[in-house]
Amino acid sequence: MKRFKISYLFFLLGMLLISCENESIDTEVVSQEEESLEQFTVPEIPTDIKAMMSAEDLALFEAGPGKEYLNNGMSKGVRGKHGNWHPILMKLGYNLQFGPFVGESCESPIPCFNENGPTGAEGCENPEYYIGFTGVTVADGYWYSKPVHSMYFPVFCLPDYEGYGEGFYQLDNGMLWLEATNGPFHYDAEGNSRFRRIGQYSPDKSQGVFSGVRGWEIALLYTAAENAPDPITGIGYSDAIIFGWAYW
Repeated sequence: MKRFKISYLFFLLGMLLISCENESIDTEVVSQEEESLEQFTVPEIPTDIKAMMSAEDLALFEAGPGKEYLNNGMSKGVRGKHGNWHPILMKLGYNLQFGPFVGESCESPIPCFNENGPTGAEGCENPEYYIGFTGVTVADGYWYSKPVHSMYFPVFCLPDYEGYGEGFYQLDNGMLWLEATNGPFHYDAEGNSRFRRIGQYSPDKSQGVFSGVRGWEIALLYTAAENAPDPITGIGYSDAIIFGWAYW
């Protein structure tokens, strides 16, 4: 009986040691993953992009992904995924085409125009019923030396054109999907306009190498007065720079 008790004791002790060893290994793996999420390298910013950034923009980008971002719920999705933080630095030219929309609110727009022409939606015949503008922006440019093609579908709400939207950046190795909001338009004395768009990347809608991506971006869009959307056709043009950080 004593021999059985002693053997059982050794068995329990062995199981305890194995459990402690496994726990130590698991803790070490998590620690390495958390460390990888904290590491990033700030690159040299191309001159043409840097020229359009304010001192605050530069400081924000150079600070990296940000502790607050890493600590919130979005970071949990990459805890078990090996990857790296990548800087986002793009310059794009956006071709614009917008039309008015009606509806009960800016969150449920009913466009007055689509790719086939007028939709015939009730209220579209009277500008007093317009509550905003929507459409599509198509852009081409570069992410460093890589060509990138983009489409973005914005909703701009009257009276100050604050709004939201979503779209994507297409590269040869995948598609990076964006969901964003934008602040109001600001006009200078010459009629040029600027606005700021803040977005997060969608881990579910992104594809290819960007599948499961996490991260954020800020886009600064500038429209010269002569390139503002035409009142009749809705066609215009904007220059944009995009900066931020993404983990994949």
